[in-house]
Amino acid sequence: MDMKFVLSICFSFFHLFLYAQTIHNVVDWGADPNGNSDAVPAIQKAIDAADPKQKTIIYFPKGKYLIASYNKTINSLENYCIKLRSNLEIRGEGGKSILFLADHLFEGSDSSKNAHLFYGRQVQEVSFKQFSMDLNGAKNAPGVGVKKNHAAIFVTHGKKVYLQNLQILNSAGTNMVNIKGNGNFLQIDNCVFKNEMKVQQNNCHQYDFSFVYSEWESTYINRCEIMLEKDTASICKKQRPYNGGIEIHGSDSRVSDCIVSNCFPGMYIASTGKKMKNVVVMNNKFIGCTKGISFWLEHPMDSITINKNTITIQSEKQEHFRYCTGIEVPNGNASDYNKILANASPIHHLTITHNMIKALPNAENASGIILHSIHDSKMGHNTILGMNRFGLALLGSRWGSSHSLIFQNNFWIDADRKNKKEQNQPIYFFDKSMGDSALKCSFNKIKLFRNTVYLPKKKKGIAATLKSGFVLIDTPDKCKTKPNQCVEFINHISSESMK
Repeated sequence: MDMKFVLSICFSFFHLFLYAQTIHNVVDWGADPNGNSDAVPAIQKAIDAADPKQKTIIYFPKGKYLIASYNKTINSLENYCIKLRSNLEIRGEGGKSILFLADHLFEGSDSSKNAHLFYGRQVQEVSFKQFSMDLNGAKNAPGVGVKKNHAAIFVTHGKKVYLQNLQILNSAGTNMVNIKGNGNFLQIDNCVFKNEMKVQQNNCHQYDFSFVYSEWESTYINRCEIMLEKDTASICKKQRPYNGGIEIHGSDSRVSDCIVSNCFPGMYIASTGKKMKNVVVMNNKFIGCTKGISFWLEHPMDSITINKNTITIQSEKQEHFRYCTGIEVPNGNASDYNKILANASPIHHLTITHNMIKALPNAENASGIILHSIHDSKMGHNTILGMNRFGLALLGSRWGSSHSLIFQNNFWIDADRKNKKEQNQPIYFFDKSMGDSALKCSFNKIKLFRNTVYLPKKKKGIAATLKSGFVLIDTPDKCKTKPNQCVEFINHISSESMK
């Protein structure tokens, strides 16, 4: 082949690459990299000059960029500092490129005084890479009882959004990353999210917070670190907000290899507004969370897999944080919450396998796994340590639970975890939520196979804390007349001494 022809082809491809990768350096558009003046107008000019049909890199060279102004919309929940277009890549130089929210920009009791740092509606092919955003929540505190909805990144009704190698810090708003509406494909890789204690001190009145919130189908979150600094001094004494780590509402989603610390819950899986299926939570570490993985069932779920996660749980002094659980499908109707009633829908093909769940020393009301309304599901090869309420509990509901297998789980009972106020039960079936007059039993063909309870060696009195042995089945009398239709023991539950 003629070498000149080859060089000509290569040169042509190089020019096509440059054309497809237009770069707008925000400093060239007037942004101050020293943080002395508001960078928002210059950043917006750089974005507005981009061709939405062609990929453009909005480049932040090393520096500190002040975010000190925002635009109001008809809906204050969609106020914004910087408005996105399609086909953008927002890129910096890692931790050397910092976007920093100005002091007192969103502070106070005016609920409309807030805005998302980056805002996009019906955008696609937008990526954020290698820079930091500090939302300066310690100096942007909402007023008492006031909810602020600003996020670092807010996108609604779009597709193909990527976050890679970002650091997002100190949000006093509702979410750090808020992906809403009808959308498809969100990918978050190697990002760090952190709220320091000084932010929480000024944020005690926020009702609900999540570091990452996504309603989109095909949400993938990998190798991320989420850190909520622990409130060891109980600074939020009157009311502590729910601080969720990752909140997923879309089907065909996956969360893997992440570390989530001190959250309530670490992971939230919720079928609000639509059915949900094919969700995988795998190889994550949930450290010191009040709830590890929590579900909310407004619509049915199908094919949910919780596999190879490490979960450590702790309780706190506030009443709604006293009960801690590793994996929980909480009771209660979506419209009328009640601890006794079932939620609004069942789960089919739920798989919980090879997880390690451990209660930390301050966990006063600790349970490993609490479930209800499961069908064609399996819970196996899980290790559950140090619980003083339930190891694994299956609760009755209007939806019932059927054709499910609980197999080869290991429950380790610690003598120091005795709790006289609560019954310490490795495996617990409770089916009286509908009353003895219910038309049918909640449990149908639930099978237990080779589960093991390990007791402390040479310590007396621990057996007295276990009510009715290792498995307690509390069902209406009519269900007990046909036990094989309710709960079947394929093999006995064995007990062994710890070595």
